[in-house]
Amino acid sequence: MNPIRPEMTIPDLLRNVVNNIHSLDHPFLLEKRDEIWAEVSYRSAYEYINAVSSYLLAVGIKKGDRVGLLMENNPHYLYFDQGIQQIGAINVSIYPTLPESEVEYIINDSGAKTILVGSPFLLKKIIKVANSCECLTRIIVNFDDYVFVLPNALKCQTTPAMFKESYSSFVNFLFGNSGT
Repeated sequence: MNPIRPEMTIPDLLRNVVNNIHSLDHPFLLEKRDEIWAEVSYRSAYEYINAVSSYLLAVGIKKGDRVGLLMENNPHYLYFDQGIQQIGAINVSIYPTLPESEVEYIINDSGAKTILVGSPFLLKKIIKVANSCECLTRIIVNFDDYVFVLPNALKCQTTPAMFKESYSSFVNFLFGNSGT
């Protein structure tokens, strides 16, 4: 019997791979770390994806909410994308090379109320347009050197992404192994 069903979501398909094709310890992807390619297992990817989902739920993101994703192409992009989809939120991907005016248009047109930002350069781009984005209420930064001084007049809440292992158990409690 084919385990793939038409109603399955992308996160469902990913879980199907682990349930029917590869083990949790099988390599999911390769990530370049200090000029060396390292394997990332399905288990490690799931832990990060679940942590993203849990964090987003903890800050009030719910099914149907639009979440902007402004970051370069890297494994974290995949983790955020899957974490967003896993809770039923909608990923509003924004190319990092777009000018500020187009980023502002996409945020406003989509109704994104939260945006995940992957670098100091991209955070500066968002800061310039944030007050013109009516629905935007939260900026979540995902980079280690988060020391950017924010303008006092910024209407959005800006927080560093704080993913904890306990969030993973929370998502597993909500969704179990069967998906959303």
